[in-house]
Amino acid sequence: MGAVKVEVASTFTPPVTFRERQGNCLSATMLFVLLAREAGLDVAYQLVDVPPTWSDEPDIIVVSTHVNALIETRTGREFVVDFNEARYDEREALQIDDDYILALFYNNLGAEALIRKDPELSFRYFRAAIDADPGISDVWSNVGVLYARQELDVHAEAAYLQALVADSRNRTAQTNLLNLYEARGDQEAANLLRERVRRYQERNPYYHFAIAERAYAEQRFDDALTAVTRAVRIKRDEQEFHHLRGLVYLELGREPEAEKSFARALQYAEPAT
Repeated sequence: MGAVKVEVASTFTPPVTFRERQGNCLSATMLFVLLAREAGLDVAYQLVDVPPTWSDEPDIIVVSTHVNALIETRTGREFVVDFNEARYDEREALQIDDDYILALFYNNLGAEALIRKDPELSFRYFRAAIDADPGISDVWSNVGVLYARQELDVHAEAAYLQALVADSRNRTAQTNLLNLYEARGDQEAANLLRERVRRYQERNPYYHFAIAERAYAEQRFDDALTAVTRAVRIKRDEQEFHHLRGLVYLELGREPEAEKSFARALQYAEPAT
């Protein structure tokens, strides 16, 4: 199994997004920035750190990313335009240039083609992403997944290593590389990565939440409870964790604890706007 970093949902060009009235937040943000600049506004793209989500495919995991737009007025005031309700830390927002956005656009298309099992189209899109900005670690990691699915292990390893050259902290690339080493029986190389990846996973509440969601879907409710409780212990203010734990408690016949979990979920829910 490999992990692909992409913004989930369909990616469209600004004209298609406008015409079809649909697309993910990257598509909507690109359309907004285009229109805002035509109107003479000073607007830039931002890459923001949102809670990760995992979406299962047969042999792939999709990890979401998110972008929004930052407008600066003539008086120096700043406004954020965001087409996603996910919470994020504004201090972690990173302004990115148009080449980076173009690379993300092609990266998304490449990942979507990969999920549709169209490796040739996927490769062309990933190559276009690298041409736009060769320094984006996640694109190289995705290329590695593409090669791994074609059983081109040497090429996959090179792509994962290039991803880590671009960003040595890229946990997705580390995990993918570890999976590759383990699959081919290279225990010496795997051992160098395994403990680092394990420590990251153990500290990551969303990793445990993903395990809990999978166990819940498979009706392994005791396993789901164990995993979601670990997520809550690491991050107590995440509404989705408490909601899932409430659902698990209901399945286990523990109604009073379910009510407490649902109440806690409401406590941490975003206020309606």
